[in-house]
Amino acid sequence: MITMTTEEYKYASQIVEQLQTAKNYTEVEAIIEKNDFIIQRCLSKLQGILESLSPLVYNSTQWSCLRYAGMYLRRQSLLQAVPGL
Repeated sequence: MITMTTEEYKYASQIVEQLQTAKNYTEVEAIIEKNDFIIQRCLSKLQGILESLSPLVYNSTQWSCLRYAGMYLRRQSLLQAVPGL
């Protein structure tokens, strides 16, 4: 179960809504980069939400972009945590 504050939930939900509109991976990356400051405040919550989404609710493009967003965020987290990767 994901425990988060109301503010973290609001931010994470807003990012997911924006990611749902992405048409390709370039747009996903642009959304993440544009919201970098906000994402840093709720990164683990956003990752948890993305991991818990059901593919049955989204069309194939949305699902692909949402999954890519999760992978992209994990990669960015690792790059920040381990300099030189």
